[in-house]
Amino acid sequence: MGNYTVTNYGGRNIYWREFTEGYVYVNPSTGNVASIPLPGPCKQLSHATINDDPATFPEVTSISLDSHRAAILLKYSPPSAVVGRDVFYNNCYFDGNDPAANAADDAAIATDKTALLPNQVATFANYTSYARGINGVMVDIENLSATPTVADFTFKVGNDNIPSGWATAPAPTSVTVRPGAGASGSDRVTLIWPDNAVEKQWLEVTVLATANTGLIDPDVFYLGNAIGETGNSPSDAEVTPTDEVGVRNNSHTLSGTPAAIDDVYDFNRDRKVSPTDQIICRNNGTSGPTALQLIVLVVNQAPTADAGPDDAIILPTNTASLDGTVSDDGYPLPPTLTTTWSKISGPGGVIFGNSSAVDTTATFSAAGPYVLQLEADDGELSDSDTVQIDVIDPTGMFFADDFDDNNLDGWTTLVGSFETYQFLAEPGYEVHPLVYDSRMRVDLTNPSLSDTVYISFKIRHTYGAYPGGGTGYKQGRIWLVNDAGDGFGLLFALVRTGGSGALELMTTTGDGATETTVGAFSDTPDPGGYDLKQVELVYNRVTDQVECFYEGASMGTVGLSSSYRDFTRVVVYLKTAYDGSNGQLNIDDIRIANTSVGG
Repeated sequence: MGNYTVTNYGGRNIYWREFTEGYVYVNPSTGNVASIPLPGPCKQLSHATINDDPATFPEVTSISLDSHRAAILLKYSPPSAVVGRDVFYNNCYFDGNDPAANAADDAAIATDKTALLPNQVATFANYTSYARGINGVMVDIENLSATPTVADFTFKVGNDNIPSGWATAPAPTSVTVRPGAGASGSDRVTLIWPDNAVEKQWLEVTVLATANTGLIDPDVFYLGNAIGETGNSPSDAEVTPTDEVGVRNNSHTLSGTPAAIDDVYDFNRDRKVSPTDQIICRNNGTSGPTALQLIVLVVNQAPTADAGPDDAIILPTNTASLDGTVSDDGYPLPPTLTTTWSKISGPGGVIFGNSSAVDTTATFSAAGPYVLQLEADDGELSDSDTVQIDVIDPTGMFFADDFDDNNLDGWTTLVGSFETYQFLAEPGYEVHPLVYDSRMRVDLTNPSLSDTVYISFKIRHTYGAYPGGGTGYKQGRIWLVNDAGDGFGLLFALVRTGGSGALELMTTTGDGATETTVGAFSDTPDPGGYDLKQVELVYNRVTDQVECFYEGASMGTVGLSSSYRDFTRVVVYLKTAYDGSNGQLNIDDIRIANTSVGG
């Protein structure tokens, strides 16, 4: 039960605490606390009420005091709840044409109408066509605490999808309670308005959470009125000559076949469908904005924007394709979704082919990294995402191969074999080893190395079961070496254990030489193998330090021998213990430059 409080009452200590079920018993001698559960929540005592006279505090039903114990029993009080929401045709034939609230009103309940609740869309079932508008509402409350008044409710009227902006409605002229008359024996609260005080619009009724209602949270519902409407069109609530024709073709008389309470053509609810109803329909014609709107109370969700994958282009190509994606729930109505591309940062100007199109182009005026933003706005909520486009000046690059030409020209195979592989029909190609252990080399031409050299590439590792059972692995290395094969590089290894993977970045000083771990991190597998990852090395040839980055995050820095400052070749080594349909390790977009080449 937790801690308890000692309070003096009548010269005796009462041990008590606030709780929600049962009663608490405390033995003052031992301090033992026990509770006995009741059927549901109980009224909670406060420090102030515990000092009140128990005879005047209704939640305390008994207190027994002696030298050994003190017990407080709380009265069980089930929570209040709204269990019924009805509109009725007050002052009509069905309630004896009596405008007062009484038991006769039950016969005038619109049995074919239901309250519209939040997160719903209005239909003909949520509004009446009564000629006197909305003049009677019943709210059934289970376990009503006390007799409510007008102050225990709020009322608003409006005719659009934003009730927060609706006007205050006329207050009801009476609020009465008939105990036990509601659904399942609940108390029926009847609200009466003057005839036509609320008509041709929506009424919002909020039953407040007050001491009288006993509700924990407010209860909100909506009822509408469109005088003369027959529900002939599910897409609108307009009152047109078609409704009048329906009245003419569906007459009823008291002496013959009286109209039922749910007859859609009996607008004055006199149990007759007659020329009077035709006149009511004709005199209350509406269309477009003058008609009752089929409001949408669905909670609008923000759109989602995805600016697409990062990309890079090499001058003189200065235009990149932007592949954005936007999704939206279609609300609010009517849909007003707009999309906008904009430049967030970058060294030059950007011209968009169509800044309002999700898929468009961006043309850049200068080299360097750019961050572009795609924003989606539905008129109420918005979302945005960014993409980085690196515009590379080739004068600072002395090697680049994206393999998109679908060949391996310039590369020499040292061990095994390779192919250019188009991954699941995506644009471009990647290099993929065809055998377990494959290596290839390319010679650099006039590298002209600066003080800082940037080396980047992309790897794609798909996941599959290791054919031999147990743990499978894949690893690759990319080295920068001199003509003698001495140099440094990076090892990336993927280990599969129980469906998880990890990628470790390491430096190495030759094939099979000592390796120094730079950093390790979890890499949640993408079962579809769509996780093309960006790896970059930043080599400072002055301090002989190389910093390793994975997906833009630094994995740490490692010192190198000064003998590795100059290199003339790139060696790629891909090794996979499971291949083909069981998993792949591909490499793509190898770039070496004296300026940052990014993605």
